[in-house]
Amino acid sequence: MKLMSTIILKERNGQHLSRDSFFSMAGKLQVATFISAYTDIALLNDFLKRCLAAKDGRSAPKVMVFLDLAASGYRSNKDSRKKIEKFSRKIAKNCSEESGIWLVQSGKLFHSKCVLLESTKEAKILIGSLNLTEKAFDGNEELVLAGTGVLGGRSSANAIANDITTAYVPALVKAGKRVPSALLPVRANSIRSLLLSGTMFYEQTESDPFRFNLALPAKFRKIKTQLTHLSGDIQNSVSVMQLLYSAESQYGLGYKNEHFGRSDESPNTKKDKAAWRHLCFETCYGYWCQAELVGDVRTIIDSRMKKRKPHFEKLENSLFSLLAQEEVREKLCEVFSLYVDYLEKNIPDGIKAEWAAAEVKEKWGRWLNRLSHKIKNKTFCDRIIAGIIQAPVPNVWSDPITSAEFEFSFAESILYASQKNQSTKAFSKLLNSYSIDPSLLNDQSEKEILQYLETQIAEPERSDPRKKYPAKI
Repeated sequence: MKLMSTIILKERNGQHLSRDSFFSMAGKLQVATFISAYTDIALLNDFLKRCLAAKDGRSAPKVMVFLDLAASGYRSNKDSRKKIEKFSRKIAKNCSEESGIWLVQSGKLFHSKCVLLESTKEAKILIGSLNLTEKAFDGNEELVLAGTGVLGGRSSANAIANDITTAYVPALVKAGKRVPSALLPVRANSIRSLLLSGTMFYEQTESDPFRFNLALPAKFRKIKTQLTHLSGDIQNSVSVMQLLYSAESQYGLGYKNEHFGRSDESPNTKKDKAAWRHLCFETCYGYWCQAELVGDVRTIIDSRMKKRKPHFEKLENSLFSLLAQEEVREKLCEVFSLYVDYLEKNIPDGIKAEWAAAEVKEKWGRWLNRLSHKIKNKTFCDRIIAGIIQAPVPNVWSDPITSAEFEFSFAESILYASQKNQSTKAFSKLLNSYSIDPSLLNDQSEKEILQYLETQIAEPERSDPRKKYPAKI
């Protein structure tokens, strides 16, 4: 076994680690085992392609992939699940029946990293800090122990490869869930796995994607004056909706749409917002929703979209229909150009050189053209109409500071709900899922609450909420 790295040891002869160097081996590939806490499908596809290129033409290789269940996003994110299942089908089509993807839940984090390739002549192994991601191989500094053992040899590489194959891999198969059966319910065993199994929701105002950054000089933005009815106090951006629906003038086109400009956005919007928030806990990264309640949030979002969709697509002068018209986009460019000229005139001479109006107009034209293509994308349009974005939980546990920030904000939200005696569905679901006694949450610090939750989540036998808990956390 020898020490190798992706960057620092690159200059030492024979010590540089890369995909090409590792997959260069004697004989024909028979077995490939990939173990990683985190991964990306792009790298796995590249590895599978290399495995198939190196295989024995007479038989399919055995390819086994083991990933952390929570970090994979398989259960919490639809897009991640689709990508993993697509890759699983590719393995099934090209590899042996024993091949597949297993999602493992072991300890607070399944953090093992290993790559083992076995050919007709030798075995090559990597064990170290290297996750199976493109960043790890092509950008990060990673340190590993690497070894090659000839078939039937007695080197340390042979011994480790044998232990991986005969002991560790069978244990992972037993501990993991094979895709696609990994959708079966799995109980969280730590705060990290609980949070990663959920889903994040973010609010997005409908104007955000339609707002263009003017990149005005900082000194000019500090001027407290109302230049026009359109700009109000000087802002560093301008909205397409401002230009479309402002009163007809040299800076507005004056189109009428009953939806835009309303204080309540659309019927029942405020009620919808309150309803979906009651299914979540507010954190520093957005609204976190427990896996069992994600379907309820989606139902509310779908109902909200049904109410709001006509204002964007079907009614007269709807936003998407206007932006789809080349004539309207040309008019937008005209009023935007006039508005930029007006701003340029009002920028003091001392800082006027800091802002290139002509360049801003060119960027606007390209941006508006891209926007006209984006509104043809159903996913983009649905996100705007809903005003709520669903996304996987950010996997911040590689950084102690950001992970602590996330967990503490989660604890703060729980503490707030407890102190206010809130009976939200999110709070009730969490209490019932892990037999949490709400009386033990009050007057505790965030750290103490996290310790208590960690204990409750890790002990599934605590299933009776009437059970007496310790007076102190």
